[in-house]
Amino acid sequence: MESQKTKPILTLVLVAAALMTIVGVTIYRRGAAPDGAQPEGPKGSRQGGPAMLTVGFDEAPRATDPRLVGFDANSQYLEELRFLPLVSFDEEGKTRPLVAETITATDASTFVVKIRPGLKFADGKPITPHDVVATYRHMLQPSGNFPPSPRKGAFEGVLSVFKSSADEVTFKLRKPDAAFPTNLVIGILPEHASSAEPEKVDGKGFESGPYILESRTESEWILARNEAFDGSAIGIPSSHHSKVRFLIIRDETTRYAALVRGDIDILQNALDADRVAAIQRNPKLKVMTRPRMGL
Repeated sequence: MESQKTKPILTLVLVAAALMTIVGVTIYRRGAAPDGAQPEGPKGSRQGGPAMLTVGFDEAPRATDPRLVGFDANSQYLEELRFLPLVSFDEEGKTRPLVAETITATDASTFVVKIRPGLKFADGKPITPHDVVATYRHMLQPSGNFPPSPRKGAFEGVLSVFKSSADEVTFKLRKPDAAFPTNLVIGILPEHASSAEPEKVDGKGFESGPYILESRTESEWILARNEAFDGSAIGIPSSHHSKVRFLIIRDETTRYAALVRGDIDILQNALDADRVAAIQRNPKLKVMTRPRMGL
């Protein structure tokens, strides 16, 4: 089975999905509050209170549309922050249901997904089985001239997907595949979004994750807190950061200087080992090396 979400993880209250265990090296300024901890900086500063958190990326995400997100890590980071999938993964690599409340194998080639109540898109509309079916049917058979998803290969074994009850979706496979639920990491879009053109899903209330895309340029992407998001049902606390800014800094020397200077709060797997070792000696910075998966 083709792995869908292979990458190290952004270590924050917000994290994106992964499929394989990868050791992620995350460097952050003390006070940037990874993993949901309260910030240490003075309230109202860039590193405290409701201020913006700044993250350094080595390249821009290649896609913002879940239907077109492939295997570049930065697109995957942002996908789950914006669009909740059926499942994610915990630190041990175990499947963690998100939009899916439960997944039940009724036989070796049939999986029934119960949709969790209470989750909404940014426009306030609930996520329903219709939305899940539309998302995955589009993955299997894109309409018109819509380009195929880079992740379509993982679903070649799907015979059909359909709403099977008021709150359930059924996936029928061509042959048994016990690991199939680990592929259900595609960000869910509203049913009516299936007709949207490629990369035309921004600013339309389609997002369901803790953040929405506010703006983007070639060098900067800004996510703003999704006020319609309530993560209590899935154990995700509300972030104390009202915005997260992703700076695209392609040159490693420049990224390193920006981190040391304090221009960015967090840097993920974007420095060579010698610079990481030097940063470990800096009392203003903290390095974490560990597997990390999912929201």
